[in-house]
This record gives sequence, C-alpha cells and structure tokens, in this order.
Amino acid sequence: LKEVEDSNKWFMWSNHRQGQDSVQCKLDWCMVNNDWQTGFGGEGRLK
Repeated sequence: LKEVEDSNKWFMWSNHRQGQDSVQCKLDWCMVNNDWQTGFGGEGRLK
C-alpha cells in the first residue's frame, strides 16, 4: 500500500485504484481505524 497524494494524508490505500474502488478502500480504512480506537482507546490509532 502506498500513501495517496491527497489532502487526507492519514488515509492509505493502493494508489493504483480509481473511482469507486478508492472510495470503498477509504471507507474500509475508516472502519479499521474505528476498530483500533474502540479496542485501544485511541492509543493504538494508526496515523
């Protein structure tokens, strides 16, 4: 996975994806990040 050249630098996903795939991957990362926050009280949040 590579960081997308985007204003939302905290999101990472394959920059080979386009359109809906990029959106879905971003939504997936939000869900993963929320799981980390819930499980680790925010201390384990990936940045």
